[in-house]
Amino acid sequence: METASIAGPSAWHATCSNVWHARHADEQIPGTADGTAPISNVSAAHGCVLVVEDDELQRRVLTRILRREGYWAEAVANAEQAVRAFDAAAFELVVSDIDVPGQDGITLLRAIRQRDPNVPGDFADGSA
Repeated sequence: METASIAGPSAWHATCSNVWHARHADEQIPGTADGTAPISNVSAAHGCVLVVEDDELQRRVLTRILRREGYWAEAVANAEQAVRAFDAAAFELVVSDIDVPGQDGITLLRAIRQRDPNVPGDFADGSA
């Protein structure tokens, strides 16, 4: 998986990481060299990503990949949760299923951009 830095360290990283650490302080990241690593070892160097995916397996896999690559990643299952999460923390990227429960991904991104017009969005579609 290719990664790109969303932005350099900023107050946004600090805000996001504080909220994110409070929610995930006891979690572990599977697949690291010793089998697990505390979430607190994840760096905010790449930015803060909100993942919106209703399929639990896809949501968990994408979140784990992003965390291993050094992103702060918060995952939610629907549009309502996404808006609440975005209001609670400073995300620099939204990765969303195009068809999320509650509204389509494009409408969701519009709602998020009313809060922050500069946040980029990336869409995924599970159909083959």
